[in-house]
Amino acid sequence: MHPNSARISRVGLGGYIFNDRHGLVSRSGLQLTYAYHIPFDKSQLSFGLSGTFWQFRLDRASARLFDPDDELFNAMDNSLFIPDANLGVYYSDERFFAGFSADQLFQSTFKFGGKGYEQYKLLRHYYLIGGYNFMASNNIALEPTILIKTTHEWTFQMDLTMNVYFVENYWAGLSYRTPAILVLMGGVRVDKFYFGYAFDFSFNSIMYHSYGSHEILIALKLGEGTRRFRWLQRY
Repeated sequence: MHPNSARISRVGLGGYIFNDRHGLVSRSGLQLTYAYHIPFDKSQLSFGLSGTFWQFRLDRASARLFDPDDELFNAMDNSLFIPDANLGVYYSDERFFAGFSADQLFQSTFKFGGKGYEQYKLLRHYYLIGGYNFMASNNIALEPTILIKTTHEWTFQMDLTMNVYFVENYWAGLSYRTPAILVLMGGVRVDKFYFGYAFDFSFNSIMYHSYGSHEILIALKLGEGTRRFRWLQRY
């Protein structure tokens, strides 16, 4: 065995590229993540740190202004770049998991142009999650989860979720997010590929202007993590 193999096996690296658009503003970027895992007899403690690079762009050509000479809008930049960082800690065993994380640690200034909103910054966010996995039958597992989210200004939001896992290849879930959002989700695993879908629907005044949002997930799992951490196997 290589003298550094045990240390290497505890390290995880990941990343993703993202792009989305809301009205006149589009967002794209890259996130890279480093994780270090400390295995115990039947559990594991993990630490993670990630760096994010955002680019926000303003679509001026699609804007329809009531006042074409609006000084604030005309002084805005077409794009801006924002670096940021996140960190977290996560514990899991055969059935129970819990974690804490914080993102937007730099609280970077998010502002198009140099005029107005001089103190506007991205809020630092904190997340506390916990859940438990238990077998309902030989092939079906249930996993209730609670996620509490807040900012450093103590504005809270909570997700209550129930996921159902069928053998190892299928899953479905239902989640309620305060104050009035329902989320339906499901997915399938094909070899090392994971495909997922989620639909969010709001039961508040937003429902008169939006029919909900859709999210599609495609992931590829590399490596032999199940061989290194056999206690993670649910079935």
